[in-house]
Amino acid sequence: MVPKISLFLFLIQSNLVFNVWAAPSEKCSQTEADFDECASRMSVFDRDDAIIPTNDAELDEFCKLALDSLKCARSYARRCMSEFPKTVYGIYQYDVKREIKKRCQSKEGREEYMKHMKCGKEKGLAQQRKCIHNFDAQLEWIFMNIPKEQQVLVTCCAIHYVHRCIVNETSKLCDSVTGPTTAGYFDKTIGASISEGVDYSCGKYKSYDDCATHLDPKIWQNMVAIGEDPAKINFKPKNKSPITTIVKIYSQFS
Repeated sequence: MVPKISLFLFLIQSNLVFNVWAAPSEKCSQTEADFDECASRMSVFDRDDAIIPTNDAELDEFCKLALDSLKCARSYARRCMSEFPKTVYGIYQYDVKREIKKRCQSKEGREEYMKHMKCGKEKGLAQQRKCIHNFDAQLEWIFMNIPKEQQVLVTCCAIHYVHRCIVNETSKLCDSVTGPTTAGYFDKTIGASISEGVDYSCGKYKSYDDCATHLDPKIWQNMVAIGEDPAKINFKPKNKSPITTIVKIYSQFS
């Protein structure tokens, strides 16, 4: 985890950079669809056509696409988002970029990532991608049904739910292929990717257990039901990435 003073300095620097790069002469030239496309290519879990890298050539291709997509999404954030979603996205992006670089640029990180991806290559990632699809359904339900002032905190609980879902499904799929360390790897990397964003925006809802214990029981029950079967709300995805839906929620608070 990045020390709080480092994150604080990062936020100051980010706001200064955003303000310089988003000068009046540099207008927003990307669409939400552009952002959605880029956001959907930063993970192996968002798209059925995502590369599942198990050798150096595949990992190089995956990493170039992921880092280019991160840059594209960051460009949209600094030019097109209002202040609150831009700040929150900047925090999450800081952690996500660090994790992508770790698995792409260090020998140990590359080897570990490819080792665990052997399970995905052999078994597929359909169940983990179902977690992401159902997460987007939860977010859409939050946007349409939860009072505006509660939406950010309930979104935090959706984030904890999908984290747990991916780890559980990975355990079921991979324990017999690459061993239980694969589920542990994704638990650790997802946790590292969301840690500072959770600290910044989630209040007392820091974990799945916090949400199960403290969130309004009716809201939590609905969240779990949608997480298990989004057909219960006749969900039809509007975006390629749930990140786009999260930005839509946060954009109400600008």
